[in-house]
Amino acid sequence: MTSPQRRLLLWFAIAVTIFAVYWLCLRYLFPGYYAPVSAFDGDFYDYASLRDKTIIQILRFPRPAAYYAMKVLGLGGLKWEMADGIAMALVNIWLTVFLVRRISGSSLSTLPLAAALYSVLLFAHPDFYFEHRHDLPAQASYLFAIVSLLCWRALRTQRGNVLRIGLLCLAVASVVLFVFSKETYFVSILCLALGFTLIDRKNWRWNIGYIVLLVALEGASFLWNAHLKGPFVNAHATADDPYRIDVSPAVLANTTWFYLHHFLNPFLIALVAWVIFLLRKDRKLLLLAASFVVAGFAALAPHALLPNHLLEEYAWVGVPLLFAPVLLIGDKLWPLSRNTWVAALLLALAIWAPLGYRANYKSAELAFSVRQDQLGRHIARSVAKLHGIPDGSRVLVAGLEATYIPFYMEDFILTEFGEHTSWTLLTGPGIPPRRNTRVTKIINVADAQLDSYDYLASYDSEGNLLSIRKIGDISPMERQQPYLLVPELRPFAELVTMYPREAYRKYLAANVCLDWGLLDEAQRYLNDAAALGGASDPTYQQLSARLTELLRQKNAAAAGVISLTAQPQHVIDTDGSGLGVTELIWTISPPRPCEIRVNAPDGKLFATATTSGSSKTDKWVRDGMTFFLQDVSGGRSLAPENTLAKVAVQVTR
Repeated sequence: MTSPQRRLLLWFAIAVTIFAVYWLCLRYLFPGYYAPVSAFDGDFYDYASLRDKTIIQILRFPRPAAYYAMKVLGLGGLKWEMADGIAMALVNIWLTVFLVRRISGSSLSTLPLAAALYSVLLFAHPDFYFEHRHDLPAQASYLFAIVSLLCWRALRTQRGNVLRIGLLCLAVASVVLFVFSKETYFVSILCLALGFTLIDRKNWRWNIGYIVLLVALEGASFLWNAHLKGPFVNAHATADDPYRIDVSPAVLANTTWFYLHHFLNPFLIALVAWVIFLLRKDRKLLLLAASFVVAGFAALAPHALLPNHLLEEYAWVGVPLLFAPVLLIGDKLWPLSRNTWVAALLLALAIWAPLGYRANYKSAELAFSVRQDQLGRHIARSVAKLHGIPDGSRVLVAGLEATYIPFYMEDFILTEFGEHTSWTLLTGPGIPPRRNTRVTKIINVADAQLDSYDYLASYDSEGNLLSIRKIGDISPMERQQPYLLVPELRPFAELVTMYPREAYRKYLAANVCLDWGLLDEAQRYLNDAAALGGASDPTYQQLSARLTELLRQKNAAAAGVISLTAQPQHVIDTDGSGLGVTELIWTISPPRPCEIRVNAPDGKLFATATTSGSSKTDKWVRDGMTFFLQDVSGGRSLAPENTLAKVAVQVTR
């Protein structure tokens, strides 16, 4: 085997190793199953809707390069858009290994082992699973950045003019695409470029040229965002804007600690420190390792400036850079017979590091995300089947209870099904809050009139599409069954029939009925349970209290009631940020067009509503923030005299 063939085989082995570790970590560490092609967030539907956008339209977006990359990834539809995004994330890891090897000149024969260790550290991180699929703009930005660094450095070793011109064009184009993708790695790539300049002092002018180009184009990116008045880099953002930039020391300290807390654990800190200690006698490798460590922490800086947009998954963005020094220690471990204790300690730290995340794996936030991931996988599969519904139909959708579903995404629905097909989504008191769009209407199960629709699309509680039926083919007898519009109820109702003397099965059926607003059915199940002696059961009492409250709300709505409440109204600040999350709940009876405004009758719009509903804020609510329910029917102005109700929220430590 020739030397080039051997190198090619080793790089292929590294690629296989990365994917194998990826599969193993997902399957056996977190989340415990391998099914990454899942639309667990509404952003995936937004990305998939970009395929019909023209280049001119995309150029009017902030971060146009990222959105165009999403357009390309989504040309094959929703499934391919998600799969291509995962492939891009794995390619980024491979390119990082390649970049480290090109700069360090370390032995290629020991690199597969180091790459395996590096991959474990990346993929075992609890926030990796959601970040690498969700934040596709950041993945595109990282890809363009690494390609630009590789091309710029390759220019120095190439002698052919044609090849040099090609590499120069590709390097400049990659930098342009990088700065117009996302701001996450702006500081990180500057740190790497400065580190490479210190390592390669003979070619400092060449490296400084890259840094000047990078700084100039990053400035152009900020000017472009300011020109478009985009939301992401907005110096005029209001106090409650999700992308408000705050550079005050107290806020920066809180946000930085938030990300570091999710970014690292003691074993990882010890691992990085041990790697740097092993490299201490090699100035070049030590500088290179330090550059990657600093770049890893710098990746958190853009997110630390946004106190209203704290997301745990962003803690992972610096991981590929921070742990890159692990790729430099292959030569330090070989031969193993002479470095047994060094390798043993490194292996022990690599095993303990993921174990340090055990509590994070079980957090409430990740448990919620995993549930949405499982639901999103099934719901995304149903999109292709819905294409069988004739254009122009009126479709009633029953049974969907996931938080993120395609019917909320107006652009996606219009791209997939056009504007002539209308969709009506059933909801209930226990279902996540939903909103009307131009193509999707939200109604309560109790208000549904079957004859107003052409088709019924039924989903089970796991997001699987059970059936698509013509309304005209449904018999009068079946129309009387409550589980026709609440498919989740059917298995519970059947078990109640099979085991009529078991009260707890009636509790389960009653709970589903309460979630979907079938109050008469819930009352019947609870009465039957009481007849079996279940009235003293705590579960019965809890469900009865819930039924009583829902009946009260129903009667209040019928009588004509206006209210606006916050749950909780007193929010506990657990991280010192001064910010909190609450849910606004409003009652509007009789129905009329209303708006919920923040801090003033004419303040920033939070939500629109015509009937009773609710909506949860992100983490931007401050102490004393007041929400106003404004009557805008008949063109009424946003003035104090048109305020129907208001509520102030307390945020304290």
